[in-house]
Amino acid sequence: MSLETFAIHMDHGPYRFSAIHCLVFNNQQREALHGHDFSMSLHLEVAKLDQNQLAFDFLKIDPLLKEIITKLNHKILLPLKNPQISIKEEQHNIVIYLPQDLEIKIPAREAVLMTTDNVSTEFLAQYLGQEVLASLEHDKRITRIKVELEEAPQQKASWEKAMRIL
Repeated sequence: MSLETFAIHMDHGPYRFSAIHCLVFNNQQREALHGHDFSMSLHLEVAKLDQNQLAFDFLKIDPLLKEIITKLNHKILLPLKNPQISIKEEQHNIVIYLPQDLEIKIPAREAVLMTTDNVSTEFLAQYLGQEVLASLEHDKRITRIKVELEEAPQQKASWEKAMRIL
């Protein structure tokens, strides 16, 4: 028995955002705070076409992707679950305490607090994919999603999830 699927692929071009992060390792070592110009691509598969004979309407997925990445654009991305990072909210600011005695105070609106140990490119690919799935949760035709996230030329990470066909 063969399984037929249909797919759309939305490529890196317009799906870009710039963000700051650093990885903190178990031995109290950390990267310097640095930024990337991330570029995202999305691959969505479905088991059957909709009533218009489409997997998805590109014109509906495009603004969805732009809305998701806009929330991360020009932000510092901070992991809430890393035991070596302390984050405190003070009025309208966030104070971040990183290993090696680095303390940073920024306006809260400049940060995105993420429920992870480290904000790696792999984690961000997963986060973006889960945001897409949450926005499309009503569509039970989805069989697979793949997000690829480029942080620099020739440096990409991806996340993929296959769903059970109903």
